[in-house]
Amino acid sequence: MKKIIFINSLIFIFLLFLIEIFFGYWFDPNNFGILMKKQRLHKSEYKVKFEGKEYQHFYKRNFYGFRGDDVDPKFKKIIFIGGSTGNQRFTPEEFTIVGQLNTKLRNNDIDQRIFNASMDGKSTFGIINDFKFWFPKLEEFQPKLFIFYIGLNDKFYRGNCKLDDKKKFDSNDCQISFDLKNRVIDYVKNNSITYYLLKKVKYKYFDSEIKLRYDFFGYENSDKLYENFNYIDYKKASKIHNSKLKSEQEIFIEIELKKRLKKISEFVEKYNSEAIYITQVQHDGLSNRPLYFANEAIKEFSRENGYILIPLDEIAKMQKGDFYDPWHTTIAGSSKITSYIGDVIINKILNTSF
Repeated sequence: MKKIIFINSLIFIFLLFLIEIFFGYWFDPNNFGILMKKQRLHKSEYKVKFEGKEYQHFYKRNFYGFRGDDVDPKFKKIIFIGGSTGNQRFTPEEFTIVGQLNTKLRNNDIDQRIFNASMDGKSTFGIINDFKFWFPKLEEFQPKLFIFYIGLNDKFYRGNCKLDDKKKFDSNDCQISFDLKNRVIDYVKNNSITYYLLKKVKYKYFDSEIKLRYDFFGYENSDKLYENFNYIDYKKASKIHNSKLKSEQEIFIEIELKKRLKKISEFVEKYNSEAIYITQVQHDGLSNRPLYFANEAIKEFSRENGYILIPLDEIAKMQKGDFYDPWHTTIAGSSKITSYIGDVIINKILNTSF
């Protein structure tokens, strides 16, 4: 009996080996290797509350790493990239900034869709890595327009993915694990057809346990965030922050950010694509000095090079309840930001040949 079990086990392992060799991604030149970590075929269920109303939804990242259901990369012509403020994992997809922009496109009978490549913690350094290591893995991926929603994660310097710097840099900027054991696990997960099929079945047919219940400021917890609330608009911020000379560190951060923006623009040009750069604000506007100067660097770079710019920091006037923490917008706040940026984006899409 033991011998039969042993032989059957060997046969099973051998067949599994053959399946992996012929159908797995081990020898595919475009396999994801150790990249993308948990950003592919991921599904989490959240129960959240915005402005007193409860929502239950699935946060999904598809086979190719984008938020939402699978769509072939060749159809992804408009790409929206940012950090957690663009990803908005806790917000039902249709109420995110990207989701609301897509609703505007449908309402205007525009047969295009914006795809969300945003990931939590991503800065311009991470976006460069997307162009180096993620996007080249997508066959027939030829976007016509990139929309960069940046600033908040570029307040401080980020510059490499070395193991000894793992405490300094957000791993989502690097899209690799800093632990050797996890790198091996990620490599197997990304290349095994068996794991992929099991994950796809689970992703498609099985509900996940609700991971989080979070009251996003039905004004029950907003008192601390908006205590002594004073919105610092661009005009006020200019007076406050320019009254003091920039430090050497601030100048260094600004120079490095412009270098990264230059690199991003070069990648965009390689795709024969165009870009829109959007600056950012937080719940109290521009009280944060590093954010103010990060925005200034983005605007200077865009204007100097003739790129399309939406200076959200100059036009936004956010109010109480538009954010559930200093950086992330509620549904109401996302709607407001969509209204500020929507017309420029839609007009650009209308005037782009797809």
